[in-house]
Amino acid sequence: MARDLHQPHDHLVKQAFGHQVVMQDFLKSRLPKETLQRIDMKRLRLTNKSFSTHKGTQRHGDLIYAATIDGQSGYLYISLEHQSQEEKYMPLRQLEYNVLLMRQHLDEGHSTVPLIINICLYNGKTPYKGPVACSAF
Repeated sequence: MARDLHQPHDHLVKQAFGHQVVMQDFLKSRLPKETLQRIDMKRLRLTNKSFSTHKGTQRHGDLIYAATIDGQSGYLYISLEHQSQEEKYMPLRQLEYNVLLMRQHLDEGHSTVPLIINICLYNGKTPYKGPVACSAF
């Protein structure tokens, strides 16, 4: 409960984005049209996913929506870190979560890795200018 009081926006955003209609409206307003057309919005559903790392520690995704993307099972991974400052390694953190989500998906009996769309909500006071994708260089 202390975290809810210290980070009240976390609770608010999780409550709001936990509703399918809110998520659909958000995606319609933020995703490029070409991407949006690939997602079956009628089949969008909130899942309850948590991950175990190879070291046995638990990682919990803030909100993970299952969706059909291009006719395949996939996930919309909604990262609600609510960074008030740019984080240099945010794309790497998302990539680590993606690998855990892919492993869990395969362990559930699926024969292919899921498609994943990462979205990070940033609440800083200045426009975000940090990295938006991982790079090998």
